[in-house]
Amino acid sequence: MTRYFEKVSLEAIKYCENYDKGHARVEVRKCSLSQDSQWLILNTPNGRSIKSITRIESIPEIKSKCSSAVR
Repeated sequence: MTRYFEKVSLEAIKYCENYDKGHARVEVRKCSLSQDSQWLILNTPNGRSIKSITRIESIPEIKSKCSSAVR
């Protein structure tokens, strides 16, 4: 699924960002959602039963140290 979000145009996905601050940390969460059923049918084994795909990126900053995780 990672390759889909790397190649898709921004118009094909819904996107939102959330900021959270507290306890000496700042975290940005980015959520991307696609309901591109044609791509799902062609590129996944269960494409006909999947209705959407989602990508969550979390970028926490704790005491000036940043990291990133994608799920």
